[in-house]
Amino acid sequence: MLIDKIFEVDLSAWKSSWLSANTFYDIMKLSRDLRAEKYDFAFDLHGMFKSLVVSAFCGAKKRVAYKDYREFATLGANVLVKPKSKRPHTYYHIMQRNLDLARYSGLEGLCDYETPVVKLPPSSDIAREHVDNLLSGINPNKKTIVFAPKTTWDTKHWDKNEWRTLYDTLKHDFNIVFTGAQGDLDLIEYITQGDIHSFVLAGKTNLEEYIEVIRQSDMVISPDSSAAHIAYGAYCENNRTKIITIFTSTSKHTYAPPNSCPFPLEEPECIPCHKRKCKKRTQACTKKTKADEVAKKVYELLINN
Repeated sequence: MLIDKIFEVDLSAWKSSWLSANTFYDIMKLSRDLRAEKYDFAFDLHGMFKSLVVSAFCGAKKRVAYKDYREFATLGANVLVKPKSKRPHTYYHIMQRNLDLARYSGLEGLCDYETPVVKLPPSSDIAREHVDNLLSGINPNKKTIVFAPKTTWDTKHWDKNEWRTLYDTLKHDFNIVFTGAQGDLDLIEYITQGDIHSFVLAGKTNLEEYIEVIRQSDMVISPDSSAAHIAYGAYCENNRTKIITIFTSTSKHTYAPPNSCPFPLEEPECIPCHKRKCKKRTQACTKKTKADEVAKKVYELLINN
């Protein structure tokens, strides 16, 4: 692990009550804790108001941000960098964009590679045992695919009927494991139609166990979400875990993990809009990729290779 310390911030609570006494107290406490570390650099990789709050009060000597940040996020920085690509960064990968801030700051030796390697934290024996119990019914003679069908934006979601068709196509030849939060169960129920042969782990794992589930899988299929990026970390470890990412409102050229197979193959003209709501009210991007295309790629990667 290259991270020595993590500071937890309850952003959802802050966003619901920015002007409350509790939020003010939390910000001041975080500021004291960060300043006590005497950091040399702070890099704002998010570029929104919520990251401004952290960067402005962290006390780092150099607080680095891009000039094109929104919601006044540039006010938290004392070093502003002109980006190589303009929003919405359609053809410039977010990994390289983030590393550019470090390169600009003279830290080239730490980021002089084209494809960064992601290292996942090791799983504890307790986490592995819990996951093994959850997956005790797995058929060892079949490859295991994780379906992670849901994320935060509605416009990032693949059409639920395509998910159902893909599940029906693959369920006899592969172990299908569903991950996610408790709130994803309605969608998973729709996809599986109550099929008792699927492994539904949504809401049953913490983050460490969630990572272990992905680490044990042969493939992860997801929209533009954390599951795909954790799967890339698993691939960096085992050179085995395949990734299929289904993009809708965001750009596959910017956010797809380096070794993934991103869909759609041909993007609609409106992609990427990077909007939480479809201005055309058609949600066309969520229906562009078809289940039979994805299924064909699954068999190609897991069976035919």
